[in-house]
Amino acid sequence: MTKIAIIRCDEKAKTCPGTSCFKAIREKKDAFGQYGDGIEIIGFDTCGGCGLGKPDKVLEKARVLKERGAEVIHVSTCVKTKCPYYASYVDAVGTVAKAGGYTHLK
Repeated sequence: MTKIAIIRCDEKAKTCPGTSCFKAIREKKDAFGQYGDGIEIIGFDTCGGCGLGKPDKVLEKARVLKERGAEVIHVSTCVKTKCPYYASYVDAVGTVAKAGGYTHLK
C-alpha cells in the first residue's frame, strides 16, 4: 500500500473542496492509476500561500507530510494549472519524498 499525500493551491482551496482529486483516487485514474488498489491517503494540505517561487512553505508542508508517513506527495492539478512556480515546487517536494506531478486531468 502506497501512502500518499496531496499539496494543493492555498488560494484555490478557498473554493475547491478537493472533490476532483478524491474522485481520481477513488476511480484509480489520472495520476492515481499507477497505484492500483494500494492507496492510502494520509494527508491533504495546501501550499501555504503564494511563495512567489520560494519553496520554503511547500517544503515545510512536505516535511510534515513525510514525517507523518507520506511516501509520495502529489502537487495537485490546481497548482499545475494556476501557479507559475509549479515545476520548482515539484522539484522541492522531490527532495523530501517521491514527488507526484499532478492529481487529475479535469
